[in-house]
Amino acid sequence: MSVDPSRQQEENGESDDAVDHAAPFGVRNYLAAAMTKLGVPTRAEAVRIAHEHGWL
Repeated sequence: MSVDPSRQQEENGESDDAVDHAAPFGVRNYLAAAMTKLGVPTRAEAVRIAHEHGWL
């Protein structure tokens, strides 16, 4: 039996709007923290380092 995700969101009191607005900031903050830990100023540089280390 499959569950319709939109119906499950409604039952949990969630809406697409809440997910759409929360997700970009979470991703942005996560990437900013990773970039700080790597000591790089750009996402491209972070990707390069991650690729060099075999993390991607």
